[in-house]
Amino acid sequence: MSLPQPAAAGGNRFALVTPDDNSAPLIITTILSLIFSFLTFAARIFAVKWKTYGADDHVLGVAHIVGVGQWVAVFLALHNGLGKSFNTLEEGELSRMAKV
Repeated sequence: MSLPQPAAAGGNRFALVTPDDNSAPLIITTILSLIFSFLTFAARIFAVKWKTYGADDHVLGVAHIVGVGQWVAVFLALHNGLGKSFNTLEEGELSRMAKV
């Protein structure tokens, strides 16, 4: 039994995987982690612990602020070539990706 072939490399696709660009799983994983994290945080703050916040909730809020910085860094690195083949990147993109 063989695996199905990937879709053709054309058209309007959200996250395209090509032999030179494997950033699609990183984009999807980052977006899903961002959504899941904020939905669970909102459920905890607005449903579970309504007006009974403790030190753990404040630490969780600070952790989400730090997490936003991490997600921004990952998105900036993806924009600058993270997940792409080094052969297709320009010198400026490579240095900016490394800085991020």
